[in-house]
Amino acid sequence: MIEKKNGYDMYGNMMNGSGKKLQAAGIILLAFIALAAFAIWSPNADARSSYWSTYCSGCHNSTATGGNTTAACNGCHHHGPTGMTASTNKTTYAPGESVTVTFDGGSQSGWIRAILYLNNVEVARSTGPNHMGGGSGFPITFIVAAPTAPGTYSYQAAWFGNSFDSNNMSTASHGEARVSSNSITVAAADTTPPADTTPPLVNSMSPSDTQMGVGANTVVTATFNEAVIVPAGSFTLSDGSGSVQGTVSVIGATVTFTPSAILSDNTAYTASFSTAVTDLAGIPMAANYSSTFTTSAPSSTPALDFESSGGGGCAIARTGGGIGEIAGAYGFLLLSVLGMAIRKRARRKVK
Repeated sequence: MIEKKNGYDMYGNMMNGSGKKLQAAGIILLAFIALAAFAIWSPNADARSSYWSTYCSGCHNSTATGGNTTAACNGCHHHGPTGMTASTNKTTYAPGESVTVTFDGGSQSGWIRAILYLNNVEVARSTGPNHMGGGSGFPITFIVAAPTAPGTYSYQAAWFGNSFDSNNMSTASHGEARVSSNSITVAAADTTPPADTTPPLVNSMSPSDTQMGVGANTVVTATFNEAVIVPAGSFTLSDGSGSVQGTVSVIGATVTFTPSAILSDNTAYTASFSTAVTDLAGIPMAANYSSTFTTSAPSSTPALDFESSGGGGCAIARTGGGIGEIAGAYGFLLLSVLGMAIRKRARRKVK
C-alpha cells in the first residue's frame, strides 16, 4: 500500500486529482457494504410483515382487518402472564347467580381469542372481529352463571394466540397464557321460609253481618285467612244485655261457637273477636272485629188444643183467636147438624 502524506505518496510523488477521486469512491463503497452487512445481521430485519407472510397468512386473511396486519399482530402476539389479572365482581354468590369476571392487563391492544375456564372446562369465550384481533382491547368482560352446587371455586382466564413473542419468531406456535381469578364461594340455597308478618283476618262470618231472620237455633262460624289460636274470652256473643253462654271450637282457620241454649226470637246479637286472637306465629289481629245479626220473629203456626163441649160434641180452639175461635164458636152446631143427618139416614134403612 502506498503511504500518503500531505498530497504525496510514500515515494514522495505528488498524487493527482484522479487518485483522490478513486480514494473517495472506495470509502463510500466500503460504507455502503458495511451498512448492508449490518442490515442483514440485524434481528429486526425480519419485519412483522415478512413474519405474517411466512407464518400467518396461510390461515388468517388480513383483509378481515382491512389489510392492516398490525391489528391482527396486536391480537396474536404473546401477551405473557405478567401483569394479567382476572377478578370477579364479588366473592359470594347464590347458586346460579350471575357472575362477572374481568380479564385485564394485556400488553397488546387486541386479542384473537379470550377464554374463561372453570375447573378446566370452558364456560365463556370472547373473540376479536372475524378472529383477526383488533378487538376493543383490554379489559375483557365475561358474564356467566355461578355453579349450582355450594362450594369454593376459582375461574381461569386465558388469552389465546401465538405463544411466542416478537423476539422469538422462529415458529408460529399457538397457545394460551392463563391467569386464575380470586376464589368465590357459592352458598347453599336458603330454604328457611320467610318470616310471617301477616296478622290474622276474618274472611267471612255465618250468619253474615247485618243478616236478618236468623234461626234461633243457629251456631256462629268465623273463617280466618290462616289458622288461629282463640284464647278463652277472646270471642263473645252478646244480645246487648249480656254474653251468651256456649262452646268455642277451633279447627285450623275455622272458629265455631255453639250456644248452650236456643237464642231468643227477634233479637239482635253481636259476635266479637278481640286482638287476643293470634295466628300460629303469635301475630295478633290488627284490630277488634265484630259482626251483628238478628234472629227471626216468633212462628205464626197455630198451637192446637182440644176442648170437650157440653153437648157431647167437641170444639177445636186455638189460643189467641183466629181459626180456633171460629171452630170454638160453631163447632157444637156443626156437630149437631151432622148427628141429625146420621140419625135420619138410619131411620130410612129401618123402614
